[in-house]
Formats: sequence, C-alpha cells, structure tokens
Amino acid sequence: NSGSGVLNSGCGADFVKVSQSASEGLKDINDARCVAVDGDADRVVYFFQKDGKFNLLDGDKIATLIAGYIGDLVKQSGLESQIKLGLVQTAYANGSSTDYIVNKLGVPVACAP
Repeated sequence: NSGSGVLNSGCGADFVKVSQSASEGLKDINDARCVAVDGDADRVVYFFQKDGKFNLLDGDKIATLIAGYIGDLVKQSGLESQIKLGLVQTAYANGSSTDYIVNKLGVPVACAP
C-alpha cells in the first residue's frame, strides 16, 4: 500500500449502509454472513443476502437484539435481582431503537458523549 487513495472507498460500514450493498469486490454473498467495519472499527454492520434480497443489521439493531437476548437469559435464569442490564448508546443512535430498548425490553439506556 502506497498510502495514496481514498480511505474506505467502496467498502466499510458506512459504504454498506448507505449503498445497501456489499463492499466492492464481494461478488457472491448469497447465503454468506458478512461484517463491515469502518476505518477505526467503532462502527459495525452485519449483512447478508437471502434469495436475492440484501439484509442489513446496523449497530442499533445489533445492540437491540443482544440486549433482548441477554435480558431473556437473565430472566430464564431467575437472576433479575442479582444482574442488572444497561446499554450505552452514542448521540448518533436511532431514537426509535432507544425507545424500544427502554420501553419494550425494560433495559435502561445511557448516552455516551
């Protein structure tokens, strides 16, 4: 790498989310599970293609799924009085995901600056 060129050109989490397509160079993602991160890996998206349809899970969706899953495990184990869940989001988080996590999952959310 000579160091010339555009950072994350045709790839990375933002490219995949905005274009709703796989990173350039990934030709056949049908039934493959893929992850894209940005340059410093503080953003991640998970994507796959099923029956020709592109599917994307962004950070908000991933955090919501994980919070719901761990919350269910805590409830099933009977440890609600001993284990308290919380979730930290950035100011860029989707307000609808925050509302769902707090009001439907019952998990408190804090916002990191």
